[in-house]
Amino acid sequence: EEGQQARRHVAERANGVRRAYSSTHLVLAPEDIMVVGAHFEDGYRSGRVLFGSRPKSEWPTAITCYNDLVAIGVCRALQELGLRVPDDVSVVGYDDIPVLEYLSVPLTTVRMPKAAMGEVAARMLIRHIESKTVVPPQKVLLEAQLITRRSTRRLDDAGPVASPSMRDERLARRAQRAAR
Repeated sequence: EEGQQARRHVAERANGVRRAYSSTHLVLAPEDIMVVGAHFEDGYRSGRVLFGSRPKSEWPTAITCYNDLVAIGVCRALQELGLRVPDDVSVVGYDDIPVLEYLSVPLTTVRMPKAAMGEVAARMLIRHIESKTVVPPQKVLLEAQLITRRSTRRLDDAGPVASPSMRDERLARRAQRAAR
């Protein structure tokens, strides 16, 4: 049961990536999705395999990871291979664990609304416990938030993707310089 649920979770994330690609001109080949695990070592190993098994002309310019731990492992593998994040490869994690802001290159990640998830789960559990009849399973989708940090860059730009706060700071500095 737990293994089946984990596989379903992986499949849902992979389908989300496929849906995102389907709304662009980009092509996502089946070999571009690697099922690797959920830990530092899995990301490290898969990063070494991915870049070691393809000619340089086929290296990806961006990697979206199953979670932040995998992304940190991938970043380590890229560093050891002499690649720079985000100059050579952008990396995105998932979960927004607290350590991400403290990395040498702060990691872009997807933040899930954990408090809302807990609240929804508690309500479902209470409804199930209090119900006199069987409550059918229910799927609830909550809005995730992309937290943009310095591990990603635009392909048409040499610099990292600016988060709204970084953009605001830059605009404020420009305004101050212009006022002088």
